[in-house]
Amino acid sequence: MDTTGNERGWHMISHSKLSVSTRVLEDLVASHACEEIPLDQGALAIAEPVSRNLNWQWAMMELDRLASEVADCAGPTITQDSLLRCLNGVLFRKYRFGGNERDYYNPDNSLLHRVLETRTGIPIALSLLVIEVGRRIGIELQGIGLPGHFMVGYEGVDGTRYFDPYYGGKERTPEECETQIGKLFGVRGCVDKVHFQPVSSRAFLTRMLNNLRSIYKNRGDLNRLAIVLRQSLLLNPEDPNLHAELATTLLTSGNPWEAMDYLETYLDRNPQGRESTELLAWVEKMRRRLAVLN
Repeated sequence: MDTTGNERGWHMISHSKLSVSTRVLEDLVASHACEEIPLDQGALAIAEPVSRNLNWQWAMMELDRLASEVADCAGPTITQDSLLRCLNGVLFRKYRFGGNERDYYNPDNSLLHRVLETRTGIPIALSLLVIEVGRRIGIELQGIGLPGHFMVGYEGVDGTRYFDPYYGGKERTPEECETQIGKLFGVRGCVDKVHFQPVSSRAFLTRMLNNLRSIYKNRGDLNRLAIVLRQSLLLNPEDPNLHAELATTLLTSGNPWEAMDYLETYLDRNPQGRESTELLAWVEKMRRRLAVLN
């Protein structure tokens, strides 16, 4: 049975679909330094190619609407403390945004527009929501990437305050954060001072992509996994492991042409890989196979 035509056709369709899918994030990376990509736009760019019926305008307007409610709540005498109280009040008491403990690994929990619709999510997506609503009313909030958990930091006159959007915006001391993470991992001492440093936009969005990457890999959703890996590479183009994983994903899903491109990039950026006789033999075998198909 001659499968050459089918393989080529699959390759062309897949390549076209995936290239278009990353275009929004490509535009953001082209117009901003990766460390400074607006989080709301970055999150929606991540969500667009793996979602159905994402209404970008509605999501942005919903963030604006929530911010307007917070400002109205604070009243005419606005202080940072009153805005923080109202931010928590509107998001977590009025609209009851919170963690989705019943279905934690649902990919919707990582997609900003779905978090706005369902009012549930995982810590990092809820933190992004708080940060972006806060930004719209003049509160500078920061993402705090603790091990296995994500929170929001606010630099006040008396030092940094920490809020936990996954648990209703609860304010926690650094010691309480460490205790919580210790319970999560079953060990103490896994939190260091560096974990309390604010994360950049690149690190924030990369961590969101890593969550989706893990979910789609576990589900065997190779199409979405490839999209997420492509997006991760836009933010981290020098990471050889991303090239290797994308090559494996494309090969497994039936796209050896592109798989070879990413594998060769991996070998160029990871010279130790060329010391693997098994890997080089596999590359040569793939080259011979592709030469026949061409």
